[in-house]
Amino acid sequence: MRWRLTTSGGSASLRVEGTGISRLCHFVGHQVCGGVETENGQRMVGQMSFAEFAASVAAQDSQPPANLSSPLRALWYDARGDWSGAHALAQEDITDRGAWVHAYLHRKEGDVSNAGYWYARAGRPKITEETPLRVEWEQIARDLLGDVKST
Repeated sequence: MRWRLTTSGGSASLRVEGTGISRLCHFVGHQVCGGVETENGQRMVGQMSFAEFAASVAAQDSQPPANLSSPLRALWYDARGDWSGAHALAQEDITDRGAWVHAYLHRKEGDVSNAGYWYARAGRPKITEETPLRVEWEQIARDLLGDVKST
């Protein structure tokens, strides 16, 4: 196992290497964003924990953390009350994950028919009206981050 510290500008990265997988931690100012990735830089698990993601939503920062995927940025903007900004990000993302967030946003908007189309496109079952939006938001965020809540 090797440890490697690199710095660039105002940030530093600590990489713990071994067996083809690295634990990557970025220190930018007072923020720490981590993730697990392969040696060639392909991310395997989310960039941060759900708790860190939720804390970033509640923080005073006007921008989401830089290392988030488009679907996670869409959820971040949605949680901050910017449905239009969230929708634009989800609409631009052509992955199944983007379609899942897109479905959630249309469900939140009240456009159940359009939401159903996007759930199908994402390969996800249609969510019932009984499921609170905040529960679905957390479920999607946890799944995208690879931080699945144990029950």
